[in-house]
Amino acid sequence: MAVLAYADSLNIYWQLGIAACILLVSLAGAWLTGYFARLVKARVLAILANYTNIANTITHVITHTSKSISLILTIDGVLLAALAFTWVRNNLSWILTIIAAVAIAIITNMLATSVNAILKWIISRQEARPDNHLNIGVASFMRRCIKAIVFGTGIFALLGLFGISLAPLFLSLGIGGIAVALAAQSTLENFLAGIQITSDKVRPGDFIEINKDLRGYVVDVGLRSTKIRTSLNTLIIVPNATLAKSILTNYSLPTEHVSFIVHCGVSYENDLSQVRKLAMEVATDLARTSCDAVKSFEIRVCFDEFGESNVIFWVFMQAIDRLASLRLKSELIIRLQTRFRQEGIRINYPLRLTHPKEVQSVVEVANNRDTIPSTKPAAAEED
Repeated sequence: MAVLAYADSLNIYWQLGIAACILLVSLAGAWLTGYFARLVKARVLAILANYTNIANTITHVITHTSKSISLILTIDGVLLAALAFTWVRNNLSWILTIIAAVAIAIITNMLATSVNAILKWIISRQEARPDNHLNIGVASFMRRCIKAIVFGTGIFALLGLFGISLAPLFLSLGIGGIAVALAAQSTLENFLAGIQITSDKVRPGDFIEINKDLRGYVVDVGLRSTKIRTSLNTLIIVPNATLAKSILTNYSLPTEHVSFIVHCGVSYENDLSQVRKLAMEVATDLARTSCDAVKSFEIRVCFDEFGESNVIFWVFMQAIDRLASLRLKSELIIRLQTRFRQEGIRINYPLRLTHPKEVQSVVEVANNRDTIPSTKPAAAEED
């Protein structure tokens, strides 16, 4: 206050000089903050060159912190410089309130951005671990909630700074909350169902099946609905409440690997030991040469049943993902047929054998059809 009283005794030129000095000092502080931040970031990148994720996270936090500090110094410097003038000091309380409000807003944004970056790094690091037990969907949702809490705290601080009482606000929310809850019952149900779906590890990119009627890739799990892209490249929007009540098969969990079975049949005249050997050779060679197959998976060839025309067997393989399983299955069928033809292995068409006596009786009935007495009325015959 003594400084302000001294400034009141000066003329306008001295006041301008003091304001310019304050502004230059604040701008110099902002520039030095950015300069040291760049030095620190370069040092961090040099030390953590082999740890890209944590280095990027630290530099991201340093960048936003330095920008926030520089912005606070600049804005507050301008406001402090304005205090050198007598007509501005007549509204000193408002100036100080604006300075505090600007600082609160910038610090809140800085904290929210920094916390968000740190949590994203923690989640990505945990997701990359082979022994991951963290539910990534729930963790991402909690990260958004923490960010919202930081922003909410900053907003409440700003409201309190300007003398806005929060008690009537909470009271009105309590009274109107029942009406809002009743009006938005379906929206609230979908929101809670979205949390449940996320906790069940349904993530964008997963291939899912709903009630054996709908299949597709998850595009997004929103607050109200889940978007699914089908194989026909159409987008289906399913309410979260409906999805949560459905029987859902996630082909992307626990891993992206998809196992499949190819059924085949060979004639009863073939040597089944040779058939099994050839089928195993074909499947093994395909798994070795195809980039779609899981190399470590144990291939199985087993005979299943005696069919009407063939002895049925199946080949069990595993692909790296859903699309790869379709390509691999098609290629396996082609190679099996080609190899069986080369080795003289016969695959029968659907065939049904009839006893010779039954065939003879059918022929006799057909030949004597004209000798069967007519059952039509005489009047009809005359007509």
